[in-house]
Amino acid sequence: MGFILAIFTNIFAQDYYEGISTSSETFVSDLQTLIRSNYVKNSYDSYDENMIPDFYAVNNGNGTNSVFCVYSNYEYVYSGTFAWSEFSREHTFCYSWMPTNGITSTDEYSDYHHLFPTQQNNANAVRSNHPLGNVQNVSSTFWDATYGTNSTGDIVYEPRDEQKGDAARALFYMVLRYDGINGNNWDFNWLNGTRLPSLSEGEQDLQTLLDWHTQDPPSLAEIARNDHIYGLQNNRNPFIDHPEYVNFIDFNDLSKISSTPILEPTNQLTNLSASTANESITLTWTDAVAGSQAPSGYLIEAFTTDDYFVPIDGTVYADDFDFSDGDGIANVSYSGADTYTFNNLDTAETYYFKVVSYNGSGTDINYKIDGTIPETSSTVSASTHASYSDLIITEYIEGSSNNKALEIFNGTGASVDLAALAYKIEIYFNGATVNSTTIDLIGNIPNNDVFVISNTSANSTILSVANQTSGSLNFNGDDAIVLKKGSTIIDVIGQVGVDPGTEWGSSLTSTADNTIRRKHGTTVGDTNPNDTFDPSVEWDGYAIDTFNDLGGSDPLPVELTSFNAEVIKNGVLLSWTTSTEVNNYGFEIECKILNQVQNDKSEWKKIGFVEGHGNSNSPKDYTFTDSQTFEVFQNLEGFNGVIQYRLKQIDFDGNYEYSDEIIVELGELIKGYKLEQNYPNPFNPSTVIKYSIPTHVKGEKQEVRLLVYDILGNEVATLVNENQGFGNYEVKFDASNLSTGLYIYRLETPDYSKSMKMLLIK
Repeated sequence: MGFILAIFTNIFAQDYYEGISTSSETFVSDLQTLIRSNYVKNSYDSYDENMIPDFYAVNNGNGTNSVFCVYSNYEYVYSGTFAWSEFSREHTFCYSWMPTNGITSTDEYSDYHHLFPTQQNNANAVRSNHPLGNVQNVSSTFWDATYGTNSTGDIVYEPRDEQKGDAARALFYMVLRYDGINGNNWDFNWLNGTRLPSLSEGEQDLQTLLDWHTQDPPSLAEIARNDHIYGLQNNRNPFIDHPEYVNFIDFNDLSKISSTPILEPTNQLTNLSASTANESITLTWTDAVAGSQAPSGYLIEAFTTDDYFVPIDGTVYADDFDFSDGDGIANVSYSGADTYTFNNLDTAETYYFKVVSYNGSGTDINYKIDGTIPETSSTVSASTHASYSDLIITEYIEGSSNNKALEIFNGTGASVDLAALAYKIEIYFNGATVNSTTIDLIGNIPNNDVFVISNTSANSTILSVANQTSGSLNFNGDDAIVLKKGSTIIDVIGQVGVDPGTEWGSSLTSTADNTIRRKHGTTVGDTNPNDTFDPSVEWDGYAIDTFNDLGGSDPLPVELTSFNAEVIKNGVLLSWTTSTEVNNYGFEIECKILNQVQNDKSEWKKIGFVEGHGNSNSPKDYTFTDSQTFEVFQNLEGFNGVIQYRLKQIDFDGNYEYSDEIIVELGELIKGYKLEQNYPNPFNPSTVIKYSIPTHVKGEKQEVRLLVYDILGNEVATLVNENQGFGNYEVKFDASNLSTGLYIYRLETPDYSKSMKMLLIK
């Protein structure tokens, strides 16, 4: 019901923005007028009655409720009526930042769009009036929130990832909503140039907030919160409903950013449905009607909870098939097939899907987020895959004395009752065209298991794995053997009606005084009793009285011949090769870090899945790029850049086997780009500038420039202009030929740029 409510209210919200156009030169003022018009002020003191019971409180079903701190995810359990003590109402735009000095009688102080429940002493009080930012040097942590200094040494507060985008959009809303009212400035130029310096605080970095906005797009919960506040205040946060609006506003001075976005698709796809089979879900649909602008593709959002996020124009969401975090992503071409399958899903798990049309690519991508987003769901069924159409003989033993045996494999996907289906063995002696011996088979063969029939007087090793014995199972190398189901021939060893003399084949791969085993990848028996029989085509030979594999439940495994890893620019490239495959559903890729202080973080973690080829008797090559382990593990205490990988090969019936483990040493781990404050500073006449290129670009150099400018923006020195790989660097800057003053040094790479100030005093 929650999602349906959100959809319907957002259809209404679509009308709310009627007349707002990002192409209009008055876009910013039009948007300000919209969110200021008909605004209804709600009391700050009524926030608990208006927001807690109807939105933030979670009923625990035992007479208690829980409220979670948005910054840290700390849980506060209470009974009865919620009261402010353990928790406080956090002003995302701190009241001490406000030009109106933040008093409860003003609209801005009690505006619910930037008020959130937070734990009082360890979150609200610690955030205080500090800017939000990315902590590089940690002073303290509380649950998932962090306090410390950023890369420039300024004190910042970092909320949990799930609140970063929400907090950024709350700040954008406040700046837009209140700037210019009664002549007061709220823009970032005023905030960073006047208010925060007066509080002895560093800057509220705008780029960080823009990054957070992109990294944590509006979720279903944030949309629902916007709906709820709209019912109270009669206005909306436009950056939740239309996150692309952020791209058209310079929040430093609230000016309009001129841009001509690529056209949005006219329509969404229709008739979206889901079907499940073999631990997978297949989506099908009818393509969106082209209209005035056809889509170039569809973004499929998949969740294990009924969730949704609003994609942001200009942001590409990479394919993600790892559902361990509860969600996945797939991009599908508009011109491709009107279907898509998610594989390797958890049996009995319900998956929810939303599909958004988009046009363009890269930074020009434009998502159609208005109207009703097509959605569907499905619960995964167990695998019913059958790799084999019928039984097959997988091992033949013609040994010394009475050491005679046959192994029969069942890969049909279901248990087989041999007697009920009239399976039998027929033996044709010395080129006869009529069988001299018939042995009716009895018993059951479970799926993916084998059945062994042997001579009654065979070696004890053979008898220990035999499911049926018969004194009539007594053949030589020149006798043909036929497996039948009723009157239908299922498999043949030899050639009926032909006497080869002593044997078919030669050396070890022959039918006399040898053991032969079916080659991996053979899934269909020889159903023609009259064709030429050459055992070397489908069989491997072993010396007489070789019994070590007889009765094995996995007679046709996946043979892994190599497994390697290489550090590349975007992570670690894993590659492996199989020589043959049977019943191979695919490979889960798992990793863990070594030498990790926090032992509970050292468990094997699934990071991806690669679909297998099912059945193959030729080499197959696979690759997988691990681009997420750096990001997940690099901030964990004790991580020294050593990662361990293994493959989990999974059959269609769910059986699995692990590969050998391989270790990747990343070398010195550099967590991110970094430009440090020069030292000494102030300086005369020389100083040292240090910077870092992160580990994730290991294996590929990139263009790096380190430039110095005067306060007027004139370039006065080029310190670095070359291709460099990952590592820590330092450069000495000699300013003997420059005059006293403030200078700016700037680091530029294809993925990063940052400027810092330094002071030359002579």
